[in-house]
Amino acid sequence: MNKVALIITIFFLSLACLKVENSHNSKNDIYEVPSSKYLIEKGNFLSGKLDPSTAQNEKLKRISKTKEYKQFQTNISKYWSFFDKKVIEPLKKWKTLNLPAVTATTVFYPFSGPDLPNVFTLFPDADTYILIGLEAGGFIPNFDSMSKTNVINGLNDLHQSLDSISRLNYFQTLHMIRNISASEFKGVAAVLLAYMSFLNLEPVAFRYITIRNNGTISYLNELEIQESDRLNKGYFSLEVLFKDPSTKNLKTLYFLSANLANNGLQNVNPGIMPFLEKYKKFVSPIKAASYLLHYENFATIRNFLIKRAELIVMDDTGPQINDIKEDFDIKVFGKYTRPIRLWPERYQPELTKLHELQKPKKINFRYGYGTYDGNHHIMIARRKHSTDHSSTEPF
Repeated sequence: MNKVALIITIFFLSLACLKVENSHNSKNDIYEVPSSKYLIEKGNFLSGKLDPSTAQNEKLKRISKTKEYKQFQTNISKYWSFFDKKVIEPLKKWKTLNLPAVTATTVFYPFSGPDLPNVFTLFPDADTYILIGLEAGGFIPNFDSMSKTNVINGLNDLHQSLDSISRLNYFQTLHMIRNISASEFKGVAAVLLAYMSFLNLEPVAFRYITIRNNGTISYLNELEIQESDRLNKGYFSLEVLFKDPSTKNLKTLYFLSANLANNGLQNVNPGIMPFLEKYKKFVSPIKAASYLLHYENFATIRNFLIKRAELIVMDDTGPQINDIKEDFDIKVFGKYTRPIRLWPERYQPELTKLHELQKPKKINFRYGYGTYDGNHHIMIARRKHSTDHSSTEPF
């Protein structure tokens, strides 16, 4: 079996249980996790930032005083401090200096996993964020129904899931799926809530959803979840409302559990493309995407991306240079040589030529896999003939 076939086989095995079902419930009886202070407190607990002296939930207050939680706090704070210093802050500075102004207010991030830190750092002013990954959406943990041992185990699982992204700046999808399926905290909801706490964002509501075949949202109610083995295990998507305290603007994040292969979009998750088609323009970050957009098995999502994106911030796992050079101006940063050893056949001589022509400086952060010899690169693809004239700086 060749490499592409293996990847796609894994996709289908992982997502066979994620097929969208039609649901006819009203939004009035949706299963919505309690909002405001309770969600914020849970997020602070998951990120190791909870102060027991101010905790409202008695169980979280008790656990946050234990030696196990204090050890978790030490571990998770080291993780975030490292990640913030090595990735987020350098990426933020790079973005400020190099990203041109855009008119799109939607971000479409395929093959993302629950990577909220990178997408929010690059595009903090967006209104809507659409993240798509193989992982299950899952539940916000109900700590009151869990034993102390299970809560601590879940926290340690969470730290383990986040550890690789602090070093690599990407989620290893199969590891993430395995960790989540074995964790006390099912799905990526706990990861997203922890990230909101790290980023000082205010969660307002987590809603459990599926996407109907016509692309509309079906809001799940508690009874539907209880009566379905699949849903009861967290195999659904998420709609998350949150606020950026710096602006007080209400934003929406969708995490869609979906297979983006052509066959997956047609037969496993047929509502995904009708849902995405509602967004006429967006910006897209892409990194560490297993070079899937290079293959014809992913032509549907690739063509949609190229047709609709106003701006793409990507590594070499995004669309190939030859696929976008007619429609986009491309600016490169860092050093590109050859792909990592797992994908030597994905080398793009056109990308080497761009680096030779533009002679970019090295970057001081990781974005995606990097190259086989340990270098890192990033590029901006901006649609030609943009109608936005708000920036006077040349691209």
